[in-house]
Amino acid sequence: MEQVSIQEHIPQIPGIVRMVFETMLGIPAEPTASDGKTRDAPVTAAIFFAGAWSGAVLMETSLEDALSITEALGEGGRPSALDDTVRDVLGELANTIAGNFKAFLPRGTGISMPTVVQGSDYVIWFRGGTSLGSMTFDSPLGAFCLHLFETKSHSNGAGRSRTH
Repeated sequence: MEQVSIQEHIPQIPGIVRMVFETMLGIPAEPTASDGKTRDAPVTAAIFFAGAWSGAVLMETSLEDALSITEALGEGGRPSALDDTVRDVLGELANTIAGNFKAFLPRGTGISMPTVVQGSDYVIWFRGGTSLGSMTFDSPLGAFCLHLFETKSHSNGAGRSRTH
């Protein structure tokens, strides 16, 4: 299996996020100096990679900002709660960001369907997982945080444990 240093590609993420937000929503999204924590009622969309490289991209935002993003995409007005449309929109945004990042990964890396989690009382455990960092972004529709993880095969350890 080809060894790949993902660290050298992490600086590409802000450009990917800008392009995705400008293309899909017609708005800018810029990195901010924030603690990486979303406000109340977080919603997280997760995309997992497996194969030649293994890891995950998690996109976390507040419920309020998720509703604003869904409204901006023109999906039938502003939703009043987390529903299938909001989950689809967040999953598609995370999937598009992760899919563009996948271009920097070795051939033979697969990508999962989006998984969307509401709330903060959960744990995602990656066998042999390492956090490669978090980046917080701000847009006219609100803030969101991207978390990037890498997993190594034949190793033990937790990459992300989150319970609030």
